[in-house]
Amino acid sequence: MRPCRMKVFDVWSEECHGAGGSVQASNGVTRRGVYLKIGSARGTGAGVSGFHSSPFPLSLPLRTNTYRFWINTIYNWVCGFGWEMRMARVGGEATMTSLLLLLLLLPTAATGGRVTKGWEAAVETRRSALDNGLGTTPPMGWNSWNHFHCDINEQLIRETADALVSTGLAELGYHYVNIDDCWGENYRDSQGNLVAKQSTFSSGINSLADYVHGKGLKLGIYSDAGTQTCSKTMPGSLGYEDQDAQTFASWGVDYLKYDNCNNPGTSPRERYSKMSSALQNSGRDIFFSLCEWGVDDPATWASSIGNSWRTTGDIFDSWDSMTSRADENDKWASYAKPGRWNDPDMLEVGNGGMTTEEYRSHFSIWALAKAPLLIGCDVRCISEDALEILSNSEVIAVNQDSLGVQGKKVVWGGGAEVWAGPLDGGRVAVVLWNRGSSPATITAEWSDIGLSSSTVVNAPFGYCVRSRGADCYGGFSRLQDVRPDAAVGRSAFTEHGERVIADPKRVLNTLMQCFFYMGSKMIEEEEKEEEEVHRRTYQHFTQLVSALPSVEAGIINPIHCYNGWYGFPMAIIGTMVAQKYFKARPSDVLVASIPKSGTTWMKALVFSTIRRGSGVDYRHALETCNPHECIPFLELQIYTNNRVPDLSKLPPPRLFSTHIPFHSLPASVVDSGCRVVYVGRNPKDHFISLWHFNNRFRTKANLEPWPLEKAFDNFCKGISFFGPFWDHVLGYWKAHLERPKKILFLKYEELLQDAVGQLKRLAEFLGCPFSEDEEKEGVIDGIVRLCAMESLSNLKVNRSGTTDFGHRTADNSIFFRRGVVGDWLNHLTPEMADRLQKMTEEKFAGSGLIRFCFFISSKTTHFFIVLLHAAI
Repeated sequence: MRPCRMKVFDVWSEECHGAGGSVQASNGVTRRGVYLKIGSARGTGAGVSGFHSSPFPLSLPLRTNTYRFWINTIYNWVCGFGWEMRMARVGGEATMTSLLLLLLLLPTAATGGRVTKGWEAAVETRRSALDNGLGTTPPMGWNSWNHFHCDINEQLIRETADALVSTGLAELGYHYVNIDDCWGENYRDSQGNLVAKQSTFSSGINSLADYVHGKGLKLGIYSDAGTQTCSKTMPGSLGYEDQDAQTFASWGVDYLKYDNCNNPGTSPRERYSKMSSALQNSGRDIFFSLCEWGVDDPATWASSIGNSWRTTGDIFDSWDSMTSRADENDKWASYAKPGRWNDPDMLEVGNGGMTTEEYRSHFSIWALAKAPLLIGCDVRCISEDALEILSNSEVIAVNQDSLGVQGKKVVWGGGAEVWAGPLDGGRVAVVLWNRGSSPATITAEWSDIGLSSSTVVNAPFGYCVRSRGADCYGGFSRLQDVRPDAAVGRSAFTEHGERVIADPKRVLNTLMQCFFYMGSKMIEEEEKEEEEVHRRTYQHFTQLVSALPSVEAGIINPIHCYNGWYGFPMAIIGTMVAQKYFKARPSDVLVASIPKSGTTWMKALVFSTIRRGSGVDYRHALETCNPHECIPFLELQIYTNNRVPDLSKLPPPRLFSTHIPFHSLPASVVDSGCRVVYVGRNPKDHFISLWHFNNRFRTKANLEPWPLEKAFDNFCKGISFFGPFWDHVLGYWKAHLERPKKILFLKYEELLQDAVGQLKRLAEFLGCPFSEDEEKEGVIDGIVRLCAMESLSNLKVNRSGTTDFGHRTADNSIFFRRGVVGDWLNHLTPEMADRLQKMTEEKFAGSGLIRFCFFISSKTTHFFIVLLHAAI
């Protein structure tokens, strides 16, 4: 039998110890053969004999700092290496709740692609009733009530629609923009129609709907099955159901939330049925959300009337309110089905009443419960923590799964709970949730989650990372045939989290983005064809590059000329693949430069600036990872070795970098309007730094240094990596002049002169300016000190670590030298300097670009910077 695959795609937990077989959290006594152990095959067979028997607990503390635990597969060649790992404890004492979300993938041969046996009853009882074709998966979007109550207006709605698009939330499926109570006047017009409030919605709902639809989104509105709405500021729809339904349809409304205030005491089933019929006869498909608060058990009767129904009272932004709503909603799990959803009320994520860890629990449970995912915070100024939670595409995928079975609580007691539910393709989603006041052992037997006792789980790839706090560690392994009665683990970490990974050259490890680019998909049979397409794409581009003109450039291999610039084959091929496949988002940030112009420094500054306050400890990140791991190159790290990774699962803002000249960038970079940060450097210092850089590679390959004279002659001819230098700089400079709000042009020399001022400028451009408090607290100075070349170069990771670039591994130390202005004075002859100066003046003439000239004082060895502005 083909072994099952298990993908643990997200963990909200303090400790990642590992797992396989059954599912358990923490150490201690376990029930019969059912705690989750992770093992790695020892022998050639797939049976139990291939494992040591060793408990492998996964400890869940209280609500606390979080880890992410990703189990993904990587390409087939991985399986031949026999990597092994154990997740050692790397966390501290816990103080808050943990939640672990797992995805178990079962063998197709065993399930036939159907739901597993333990969940057949849940699927069989799901029968369709109302058939308006809407809500085949739970609705996703935003609602105004939780954060704004009655303080709403059309500008807020328009700006929220804009923010859903600009943050990338709309792209993830958050499509409904729902106006709650207080949008209308407190009277009807002479024809009995509802009227939009003139003081706040003067353009009318129809105009607002057009604007929202123009963004690719949908508009929702609110009314009440009583004489007045709950706010008592506008009429309800009782007795006006047909007329109001026609009004909503004529306005272009796509969603109706229908409340239950100020009613005459008649049956809610009768009152809601009238509006349901009216909507179906309106001539427009409108999602019907019943807000009856669960008083008369609507789950038992509402499936013939609406697309969703509230099972609880209103949620409030607190832990107790959220958990009680989850429990109340869970009682009705068997009634949910595609097009008919239980609704425990809207999401409070981002409103500030709970901790980030509690919000993660909130979002994960709502996702598993197939609840509508309606954001309730102010999206216009959403925090990075809240955006990261709401953008978790893996958790969203559980909510939007096409099978449409609501997950439910299957084990509980003492605050230690197991929730589970089936997904399409014979998969099962499992949540281990510690809601108690102390660390707990949580055990789920295979039978608890709908699996037979003989089920085998395969986890070919594992990743554990802490996304908040002081530690962030990553690792991977090939784990297969995990059974309820046997498991084994070997450490892939030290106790302090240092990576001891077999063959690290095979991994592009971007720890702080908590993702493996090269292993972002489960490799199933249907994906092999896609892999073959990618392989042929690389093969085609390789053949094209081999036919391009080439020239010796002082490094080990010749470089080729492509589209007017020079690069070694892998860089050009990576560029071609990026041009074909990379899809930029408006929220992306791209760090651009020509090599040896301050790229490493700029990456550190951008990473620290954006990640501060986001839950990522950027200080620790830069202390344990090279900046090129934190912000990887498109053409040198991501699109290499036949890889076309799925980058869509990365939460915004995604951080990338490139050396590609502006005119050769993927079209989506310009079309998306994403932010580009370019750093340029004086050509003299740039050339000397590049010459040293190339000779370090020659020395490592036991080759003689490339003579300065030959290198200089090539450089003046435009033959250098991603050069000619002047074309590269001018391309981004002109783009900056045309689009200054999207492309920032920074100068290395000005960064050295005024690092604090330039960092403030950078933060403003990135949309995350430093506050007065941050400035007073020394945050800016701290980032400047942390990212200084002297500081970075002295870190252990940069003295002895390496970074993978797909086709080769580079010592991190090679990216650091002196990092000063004017080092060319120690190498170039006066004739060389004069030649470069004249060339630069000619190339940049009329561009408006600042040029730097350096002169030696007759009395000192200091140099002075003269800023010359060319006439525009």
